[in-house]
Amino acid sequence: MGEPGVAGDRLLVSGPDVRRGTGPHGVQWAPEAARSVLVAGDEAALPAVRGIVAALGSAVRARVLVAAADPADAVLGAGEHVEVERVEALLPALARERGAEYAWVSAESGDIAEARRVLAAAGVPRIQAQGYWKRGGRRG
Repeated sequence: MGEPGVAGDRLLVSGPDVRRGTGPHGVQWAPEAARSVLVAGDEAALPAVRGIVAALGSAVRARVLVAAADPADAVLGAGEHVEVERVEALLPALARERGAEYAWVSAESGDIAEARRVLAAAGVPRIQAQGYWKRGGRRG
């Protein structure tokens, strides 16, 4: 994934959003009143994807894309209102998406701008996308 950090490196810590009370919501997951959401992530994002899926209410229809080598990583224990698909790569899978009111995507940093572009072109009105890691070295 890259080199280990060294003293003086910048660090971003992400955790529960105190504005949302004591629930299991992180600062990047903010679907508001959306009833149709897309959640997409690679292996680095699996803990966040699992947390989001576990917190989804039954009134929210969700499609989850997991880019993972091991099919077991796409077993999320989701309810009937959640469709989970393991994909080889996120960007081609995102290009097929339609109908989500909100999308949350996390993947390699270099793919995030393209993920936003693809989802915007697909008509997704609200997109939260962040890079969890970077190919070939450290973030800076």
